Order: sequence, then structure tokens, then C-alpha cells
Amino acid sequence: MVMNTKLLVGVACFSLGVASSISWASPLQIELKYMLENHPLIQSARARAESANQDSEVARAGYLPSVSVGAEAGWEDQERPNGVNEDLNPDSAIIRLRQLLWDFGATSGAVDSSRYLAEQAAASGDGVEQDLLLAGVQAYFNLVLAEEQLSLAVESENRVIAKRDIEQRKMEAGRGSQADVLQAETQQLGAHARVVMAQGDLAEARNTYMQVIGKVAPDYASMDKQLVPRSALPGSAETAVEIALESSPALAAARLASDAAASNITAAKASYYPQFELAAESEYRNDSDGIEGRIKENRILIRMNYDFDFAYSKKNVVAAARARQTAATFNSAHLERVTRESVQNAWETYQTAVERESVAGEQVSKATQFLELAEKEREMGKRTLQDILSGELIRLSAQTSRAQARVDVSIAAFGILRAMGRLELGVI
Repeated sequence: MVMNTKLLVGVACFSLGVASSISWASPLQIELKYMLENHPLIQSARARAESANQDSEVARAGYLPSVSVGAEAGWEDQERPNGVNEDLNPDSAIIRLRQLLWDFGATSGAVDSSRYLAEQAAASGDGVEQDLLLAGVQAYFNLVLAEEQLSLAVESENRVIAKRDIEQRKMEAGRGSQADVLQAETQQLGAHARVVMAQGDLAEARNTYMQVIGKVAPDYASMDKQLVPRSALPGSAETAVEIALESSPALAAARLASDAAASNITAAKASYYPQFELAAESEYRNDSDGIEGRIKENRILIRMNYDFDFAYSKKNVVAAARARQTAATFNSAHLERVTRESVQNAWETYQTAVERESVAGEQVSKATQFLELAEKEREMGKRTLQDILSGELIRLSAQTSRAQARVDVSIAAFGILRAMGRLELGVI
């Protein structure tokens, strides 16, 4: 009974833990997790990284001994000047073992270069994943914005329709004017045009969502309307730049490309020198080379190989490797500038979006107060219909700006993390 109780408690705790982890996953995080698991670009990046790893293993094999085996059998007929002819059935077999002793850095340079390239592929893959995460965030919140803009446009049209109907009833009762009715109808047509445009924008946002995330967009009611990873953001743009210079996948890939190019210089310079290897061979021959009978030979040798370069092409190979390393170094320096600019711009975009959201919120509040007061003054004859309709447009514009700014705050915050090289699924 004690064991059963402990088992039940353990299962209950595990279930609560699972439920807690599921409940903490935001709707946005769930969508992005699906994207990372299924997006073709992620699969492509992983395949490139695996290819680079395999190339690195191939280069490392240069340190290991190689063994080759050969055998042959057949028929041989020899006619000699002394009149002695041979009709034999020769067969032979040989096994060779070769071990590199020293090549003045050719193999080590190739191994180092391939290792740096494998690390570069991994860094590039990380960059692809972060780019996709940011694209997913943008597609998600742009869909939220399109949904909100359509909802605001529909609400605004309904309010204008209600005012048009009021003016129509007033005119029918002899208390209104045809001009006010026409004015309301004109405003209603403009409001309907905004609804049509918002519907088109929503359709495009859903198409983009399907392309980026890889699935049909979720129901609007279940989506995060705003999500800002404030705890993951640094305290200043200067700190963000410092982090980016250490964490940026693009910078890491550029630096690794420079390291790989430097290793290639070492490998290229090794061509100036000979290569030494240890060779061990065991050979068996029977009736071979016109000699009847069996012959066995065993050899252990140290060999030197050197290719003379009468065209001086080795000098060109080294010069080309040095030029590639110089180009990679300058490219890395350029990317540092680009990274600084990207982080600073992302930071300014975020600060601007936060300020815009605050200002737009105040605009909505003031525009709503104005409309409420103007409606009362309209009843007392102190306001015209044009005042009411203009106020409606001003409030709609403020509401749309607030919705845009709210989405921009979320996207800009994640944009800072991407510029820093710190955008991960766990921070969402």
C-alpha cells in the first residue's frame, strides 16, 4: 500500500509538472516550435552542417594509416631471343600500409580548416534559425495587426451606418436634411472601402503566415495580442552592441571563415617541402615476370615524396590563400560595423515604438472623450454631423496607430534579440 501511495504521488507530481510546462508555453511559442521542427530552411541548414562535419572527418583521416590490398591472376606467354619461351599462369598479391610521418603542416592545416568550416556551418545554421524565428514573430504579429485593423474598420463602419440611419430617420420625420444623409452615406462608403482593404490585408497576412510558419493560422481569439521579452533585453544600446559582437552568428561565421583561410595558408606553404611517410609492404608472386616459382617479399621503408614545381605555381597557390585570408578578415571587420548599426537601429526602433504606443493610447482616449462630448452637443445643436464624422475618422486613425504601435513594440523587441544573436525559442 505504501508503494502504491508513493507511485500515485509520483505520477501526480509528474502530471502537474507536465501540465505546468504546457501551460507556460505561449501560443506564439507553440507556433514557432512547429515552424522550427518543419521548416525546409532549417532542414537545409542542418544538412549543410552535417556535410561540413563529414568533410572534417575526412580531413582528420589524413592522420591515420592507410592500408591497400591488390591481387591479380591470369596467363602470360613470353618469347625470348635465346629461344626459351615461357607459358605461365602468374598470380600475385600485395598489401601495403602507409603512415604519414611529416608533411610540414599540410595535413594539420587541412584538418584545422575543415574544422573551422564545420563550426562556420553550425554558426550559419544558428543564424538561419534566428532569422526564421524573427520572420515567424513578424508573420504572427502582422496577422494579429491585420485582424485588429479589420475589426476596427468593421466597428467604425457600423458606427457610421448607425449615424446614417439616425439622419435618415430625422429627415423622414422632418427634422433632418438630405445633405446630412448624403454626407453620412458618403462617409459610410469610405468606411466600407477601408473594410475591403483590411480584408485584403488580412488575406495577405494569412498567406504570409502559411508560407513562414508552414500551417494554417490559428484562431484570432487564441493568439497573443502582444508579447515583449523585456527580461531578456539589455539595459542599454551599448550593452546590446557588446553582446552582439560576442554572440552574433554572422560575425562568428565570418571570423571562422578567416580562421579557415589562415589554416589554408599553412597547408599551401607546406607544398614547398617534401612529404615523409612510413611504408610497410608484403608481396607474394607466383610465376610472375617470366620467373617460374613463388617469391615472397617484405619491406619496411621511409619514403620521401617531392614534386618539383618548374612553373612556380606553388607560389601562386600560397599567394591566393593569403589573399583569401585577407578578404575574409576585411569581411569580418565590415560585418562588425553592420552588426553595430543593426543593433543600434533595432534599439531605436523599439524605443520609438514604445513611445508611439503611449502617444497613440492617449490619442484614442482623447478622441473617444471628444466623440462622447460631441454626441451630446450634437443633440443640443452645438455640433454638426461633419464634426461627428470627422471625430470618428480621427478615433479610427488613433486606434489603428495604437494597434500598429503595439505590434511594432513586440516585433522590435525580438528584433533587438536577433540583432544581438540571442533570439531563441526559450525567450519567447
